[in-house]
Amino acid sequence: MDNFVNGSIKHDVELPCETMTAEQRIELAIAFYRVLSTNPEWLHQKLFTALNVIGIQPEDTICLYHFLSFGPSANQFQFPSNSFISQDDLKGWEQNIGSRLIFLYDESFIAPKVDKALCQKHSGLGGYLLFSYFHTIGCYIVKYHGDRQILIEDKPLIVGRSYCFKPGFCITLSNGEQIRYDNITRIRLLGSGIQPIKLVIQDLEFNFPRSNQGIKPFSTIEESGRVVGIIGGSGVGKSTLLNLLSGKLKPHRGKVLINGYEVHSESHKLMGVVGYVPQDDLLIENLSVDQNMLFNARLCFGNYSRKQVRELVDSTLKSLDLWEVRLLKVGNALDKVISGGQRKRLNIGLELLREPAVLFLDEPTSGLLSNDSVMVLNLLRNLVDAGKLVVVNINQPSERLFRMFDSLWVLDKGGYPVYVGNPTEVISYFREKSLTVGNLIVT
Repeated sequence: MDNFVNGSIKHDVELPCETMTAEQRIELAIAFYRVLSTNPEWLHQKLFTALNVIGIQPEDTICLYHFLSFGPSANQFQFPSNSFISQDDLKGWEQNIGSRLIFLYDESFIAPKVDKALCQKHSGLGGYLLFSYFHTIGCYIVKYHGDRQILIEDKPLIVGRSYCFKPGFCITLSNGEQIRYDNITRIRLLGSGIQPIKLVIQDLEFNFPRSNQGIKPFSTIEESGRVVGIIGGSGVGKSTLLNLLSGKLKPHRGKVLINGYEVHSESHKLMGVVGYVPQDDLLIENLSVDQNMLFNARLCFGNYSRKQVRELVDSTLKSLDLWEVRLLKVGNALDKVISGGQRKRLNIGLELLREPAVLFLDEPTSGLLSNDSVMVLNLLRNLVDAGKLVVVNINQPSERLFRMFDSLWVLDKGGYPVYVGNPTEVISYFREKSLTVGNLIVT
């Protein structure tokens, strides 16, 4: 960085940033801005060259500059003329800005005029929070200006400094109120004009014949923009619950509603809205990755032309990071050709072709290595950030996977729901319950 600031960097030298992830590039760009902003004469002269060298995409460069340069003295988002950004890039960004920048401000605080962001009043801030969404890294960047003690992941949020706001992260205000990742996503999705999805579960109950096993009365409400995790021991009814919610199994009592339509009695009105990925493979082992996807697409989209089907399959394979292995045969458990993680992503891709608004997945990380599990959950997070609702059943999630949940359902033996709520509060909830039970026993 010092070499770049001093102007001694050589463009013909291989740069280490060529192997960096998108998230690392954004973090490095923020660090560059922090250094260059100490000398205003350097800022506009060298910042955009730095962003270009780092490899930030034009759309992200525009959004990042608007975000970083905005402060208490700014009247609106300005963009310099010597930025090396084309007018087409600027025009495209102007059309999509409503889904990129979110501005939360305290009504008692004199907020700067913001004409290119989603604005919402929020008490208790003592200032304002500015969020910027980057789909390339699947998270937000946030900064705060104000006079209150604000925490991000239980650490002080320094005024004016930029932080990554990742899935599972939480900002705690001085009054104890929390702003969670899915709260900001909901604001962004509504501002983008995406139709919200609401899943309502009313007193759902199911019992297997001559058994105490099943699902005991269960009620909750979930909305789009969330990954809902179902956890519990083996045999507690996690898969049964998914089958009930997706309409594959009819409950003995209660209802499951999606935007007011009953899943079981009005399933014809929800065609294409609900997707389900079972634990077992649905792949044809003698076909390639591409052929499996193409075969499924032709079955689902009989009214599409061959060109439309081809474009849909290609874009889906690229989004699943399966493009490089598309010509490989899928194989089976004894004759493996592609990895377990690639098989899981391909299974998910068969459902994603139809673009369901609500997606249920049964054990999508079963048997996968840690990195493959994270890749699958990152894929699901991308769906949620695009406005979907994902409900996933996972056994023994790691801490990293656990943090990706926006909502958590915990089932106990016999199908009893023992916790429904924020994943970050589940440990304190059960600790409090165990203390209560302990006191009752002592008494």
